Amino acid sequence: MDKLIAEFEAAKVENPPRKIFSYSYKGNTVYYVPAICCDFYSDLYDNNCALIGHPDGGFTGKGDGK
Repeated sequence: MDKLIAEFEAAKVENPPRKIFSYSYKGNTVYYVPAICCDFYSDLYDNNCALIGHPDGGFTGKGDGK
């Protein structure tokens, strides 16, 4: 997450600002990064910063189904 945080801090400020939320899911920490716009996917990462999937967003608003 440190790398992703550094990317957000170095980038131009978005409206709304970029955010990272951490949650506990089935005993593991996951990180949710909301999309910058309704037609983009949000991102969900595991505790090793591996992309799990896109739980919402996209043209349908339903993510990638993972």
